[in-house]
Amino acid sequence: MADLKKYEGIIPAFYACYNAEGGIDTEAVRALTRWFIEKGVQGVYVGGSSGECIYQSKEERKLVLENVMAEAKGKLTIIAHIACNNTADSQELAAHAESLGVGNHVMFTGGKPWDEIGKYYQLGNVFCSASVSETQGLTFAEAMAAGVPVVAKKDECIEN
Repeated sequence: MADLKKYEGIIPAFYACYNAEGGIDTEAVRALTRWFIEKGVQGVYVGGSSGECIYQSKEERKLVLENVMAEAKGKLTIIAHIACNNTADSQELAAHAESLGVGNHVMFTGGKPWDEIGKYYQLGNVFCSASVSETQGLTFAEAMAAGVPVVAKKDECIEN
């Protein structure tokens, strides 16, 4: 089993930081990374949950991740959101993240046939969810049925 300790604690979404011209402010990215380290968070989720990735080019997403990695220097667990609206771009972002030493990726697969769902859950080491809209716990049950550890926020739908 994978070491899940690196996922314990606070892992917030990382805001990309923009300059006045609308481009990525790399110094602000590095400063925010230092701030997260100083505040004692466990890691950061780069490019995901903030909603901005759909408005960024691949190059901008790469630039943010490069600067976070350069500043973090192994002091944070880095999870890279690599999902795009097409497979080729997602694969390019995944390869880029791996080239930087990021071994943690999040990718959305879209709809899959029911009899294949378990295989997709098993592609990951852990199923993470901070959903505030999961009302029946179905995704949690699917992950557990596939034998994948689940990390989730406290929710009534999974108490039993």
